[in-house]
Amino acid sequence: MRTIAVTGGKGGTGKSTVALLLTIKAINKGLSVVVVDADVECPNDYILLNKNSLGCSILEVKVPYPKIDLDKCNRCGECVRLCRANAIITKKDGTPIIQEDLCSSCGVCWNICPQNAIAKTDKIVGNIYKEKIFDNLILITGQSLVGLRETSSVVSSLREYIKNISCDLLIIDTAAGSHCTVMRALENVDYAYAVTEPTPLGKHDLRIILRVLKELEIPSGIILNQYDNGDQKLILKIAKEFGIGIEGKVPYSKELAQYYSSGQLLDMKNVSNILEMDKEFWL
Repeated sequence: MRTIAVTGGKGGTGKSTVALLLTIKAINKGLSVVVVDADVECPNDYILLNKNSLGCSILEVKVPYPKIDLDKCNRCGECVRLCRANAIITKKDGTPIIQEDLCSSCGVCWNICPQNAIAKTDKIVGNIYKEKIFDNLILITGQSLVGLRETSSVVSSLREYIKNISCDLLIIDTAAGSHCTVMRALENVDYAYAVTEPTPLGKHDLRIILRVLKELEIPSGIILNQYDNGDQKLILKIAKEFGIGIEGKVPYSKELAQYYSSGQLLDMKNVSNILEMDKEFWL
């Protein structure tokens, strides 16, 4: 099984579109594909596949959160001092208060409390869904609860679940940016495509995600969306800087936009040719 990540520093560059175009190319070559929507705060691959829901919930994502026993607590402040997420604050009298929306469940507080006053309690933070699109196409989606600030635990559970998936090609559609959830989604992939557009903002954020991929030692290439609707020289300069190539291009296409907006990408007759690839990594 080969694993490809589709990522990018800037939002709205077409990562999900490219992920599904790659999917269709692979299916047309007879491969079985699992698409993983790891943009857990705003998953939308199911919409592009014309589904009304995320599918069947197959796993509740739970993480341990601290619970303070104030009868045992002596207000020493060690938990406040050592919490790197600043998820524990104190009242004027030194009583600790947990801000759950900032907690990353790292476990420092319940491990270092001198009074053993902090216990663990499980809390549901999201769900993982599964939808069979075709016999050779399955969609796995992670979704965090609304308002959850620290969502990397949902991506971690998603990555853990797909370890047991069997298919020819696994395509992970990450969130935009270079934050923790993107890092988790990129773990142990064989290759990554950084999707961008030929604009100054596309150039700026492409450099950021390519730095991340280089640091993680992930082989990568660039896919340029709407390549005929901007200045390609901006992206060529970044590609040269990182010693990689533009391996795929998607033109501006009104037809593609119409199929995209109606969730009919799979029904577009020439969809597999819209994405022009210099080489196909999964073969």
